[in-house]
Amino acid sequence: MFDLTLYLVYIGYYKSSTHTNKGATMKKVYIPDTKTCDICNTENATYDAPTVYNNKWANMCADCFIDVSAPSATTVGYKLVVGEKPEVDESERIAAIHAAAQDFDVETLYELIGDGDLADYL
Repeated sequence: MFDLTLYLVYIGYYKSSTHTNKGATMKKVYIPDTKTCDICNTENATYDAPTVYNNKWANMCADCFIDVSAPSATTVGYKLVVGEKPEVDESERIAAIHAAAQDFDVETLYELIGDGDLADYL
């Protein structure tokens, strides 16, 4: 039998524990202008991620991201940052390449190396 009270307690705990850190380690995407949240249409969007609505993607403010983003959002979604991507010095770039290689993060490796040869950095 379904216990609504237990379910509500679980949802409250789930949102307060796991969702508060949701988005902390997402990849950043730099955009030229602010976007409006596709869910509430009132706040500025800070995330672009799949929602619980059939995994359809949406630009979301922080509150809507906590409420309606899909569980996979932190691994496939993006944190939106308004402005230009900052330049990274070569030593930081090499450290990031090594970290991405250790984590088998191929997407980040391609982003950091570009047209270069991975062997030149390892």
